[in-house]
Amino acid sequence: SAQSDERWSSTIARVLKVLGLRPSETREDSTLKRRTSGRTASPVEPGQSKNPQLDAPASASRKISQVPGLLRHVVDRPFSQFTEALRSVKVVIDLNGAVQTNKVIGITSSIPNEGKSTIAANLAGLIAFAGGRAILVDADLRNRSLSRNFAPDADVGFVDIVSGRVDLDAVLWKDTGSGLDFLPVGNAAKLMHSHDILGSDGTKRLFAALRDAYDYVIVDLAPLAPVADTRASSHFIDSYVYVVEWGRTRTDVVERSLSVADEIYDRLLGVVLNKADLPDVQAVAKRL
Repeated sequence: SAQSDERWSSTIARVLKVLGLRPSETREDSTLKRRTSGRTASPVEPGQSKNPQLDAPASASRKISQVPGLLRHVVDRPFSQFTEALRSVKVVIDLNGAVQTNKVIGITSSIPNEGKSTIAANLAGLIAFAGGRAILVDADLRNRSLSRNFAPDADVGFVDIVSGRVDLDAVLWKDTGSGLDFLPVGNAAKLMHSHDILGSDGTKRLFAALRDAYDYVIVDLAPLAPVADTRASSHFIDSYVYVVEWGRTRTDVVERSLSVADEIYDRLLGVVLNKADLPDVQAVAKRL
C-alpha cells in the first residue's frame, strides 16, 4: 500500500542517516556537478572502434542454462519484495540518467560476503527480463564468484579482451532464462596487479564499446575495504550502488571505507541494505 511504502521509505531514510549516508534522491546539485565536471569524451565514438576486437558484440552464442536460484531470484519470483526493491533501484538509475550519462553502474560493498554479487546479478537480470539491453560484467578480479556460477567453464573473458588476446563477441555468454548477456572474468589466475588492469586504457576502450552496445552495463566490483581495485574503476563507472549487510557490517567500517574513496562516495546512487528483516529495521528506527 502507499502508506506501507511511505513507512518503509521513512525507515530506510532514518537508518541511512545513522550510517552517515545519503539516499540518492537527496543528493545536492553540487555533487552532481562534481560528478560530471572534468570528464573527457569517450575514446570510442559511436559506430567506430580504435580496436576491431572491441566492436559491439553480436548475440552471445554460449548459453547459460543453470544458475543458482538466488542469482536468478527476480526471474523466478518477479513479484517478491526483493524484486520490488530492485525495481526501486532501477528507477533511481533511470532518474539519475535524466540529468547525466548513467549507463555503467558499479556494485560494491565494504567487505566480502555482503551480497553485492547477488544484487548485481539480479539487478541486471531484472532489466534484461523486462526487455532491456543489459550486460552483467564480472569485474571482481580477486573473487570471480559470478563467473564461477554463470560460466564455470569460461577460460577467456574480461582480462583477455583487455589484453587484446580475444574479441568481445568470442567471450560473451547468454542467460537463457532472462536474456541477459554476461562477461566473465576469464584468465585471471594469480593476478597480482588487478587494479592496474581496471585502470588501463584497454579497460576504458572495452567499456566504451559496451556503452555503444547496451543500455545498461551492470558491473560487479571488488569490496572497497580490502583492495584498491574498485577505486581504479572510477574512470569508466558512471555511478555506484553500495551494498551494506544489515546486522553484520559495522557503521565505522562503512564510514572508513567511503571516507578514503571520494571518487566512489561522490557518485553513489544510494545504499542497498541487504539481508534486512523489515520488522528489525523498523524496531531500530523507532529507537533513533
